[in-house]
Amino acid sequence: MMGKTEGALKAINEAVEHTPTAVDVLKVKSQILKRAGDLQGCVDAVETGRLLDLADRYINTKATKYLLRANNIKEAEQVVSLFTKHEGDSQANLFEMQCMWYEIEAGNAFLRLGDITRSLKYFISVDKHFDVIIEDQYDFHSYCLRKVTLRPYIALLHLEDMIRGHKYYRTAIHGAIVCYLQVHDMPALFKVKKDDEVDYSTMTAAEKVRPLPSNRVFAH
Repeated sequence: MMGKTEGALKAINEAVEHTPTAVDVLKVKSQILKRAGDLQGCVDAVETGRLLDLADRYINTKATKYLLRANNIKEAEQVVSLFTKHEGDSQANLFEMQCMWYEIEAGNAFLRLGDITRSLKYFISVDKHFDVIIEDQYDFHSYCLRKVTLRPYIALLHLEDMIRGHKYYRTAIHGAIVCYLQVHDMPALFKVKKDDEVDYSTMTAAEKVRPLPSNRVFAH
């Protein structure tokens, strides 16, 4: 409603009273509250809608995103795990599926909470995904030439020129830079415990991609 928050809330509350079981109405209410700066109200509205239809992937995604923006990371992990195929580790499945929107939101949430180690882990994961995407393009070169699909091949060449300009990549790298700058500006806050060095040789593939516990000691 053109920035008129009070009018928007009045209208959407009337819609909720009229049809309290309409998931789309509650989703719109959550978006209005988000733009008004009421993150907790936004989370409450979208969670109410999610519980009305537990099979709706879209509302589940919205609930996860808003929970992360409200820094409710544990709850967000539980919600997103409802639609992941995993054996007790939803984070590994999200990494394998290159779910970059989740990794960016989780990285920003940990950054707001001051957990630089975990935040950086998520941002670097996005960078790794783009490395994989670029590496996978090599197979497409020979395929296009063999099948003489020249127009898709030209499109591929243009994609290679701008792939690291993608919104997800720029957002993740910006977050990683912020993390590195905090470590550089305040080195006394990040003391590494030598006893907590990670032994990757004994880890499974799923454990290697799982966000590690912070091995930084924050000085008080």
